[in-house]
Amino acid sequence: MGWNFVRALMLVFALCLGAAARPALAQSTSMETMLGQTGYTFKTHNATTWSIDLDRANIGKARVILSTGTDMLVTFIILAKKAAIRKTPQLLEVLVHANHD
Repeated sequence: MGWNFVRALMLVFALCLGAAARPALAQSTSMETMLGQTGYTFKTHNATTWSIDLDRANIGKARVILSTGTDMLVTFIILAKKAAIRKTPQLLEVLVHANHD
């Protein structure tokens, strides 16, 4: 689970950076329009929160949650419940290296 977990976290982080780097695009295009252009099926929870359910071979079923604020987009995904994470030395080493990078 170590590398897949880190790769998924890095992907979410990259998506956040990409959205933050283009605030003018986010302001001129509605979030629902942008999500519709992705081709993914999404659910609108309220005026500022959406989710996309994914089923991937490497991480299984996961929900990506997006929420907007003033000039901000927050994106996150829960890949594993705390009780399901085995804190091995290898996992901790991978997380430390990813945090450093």
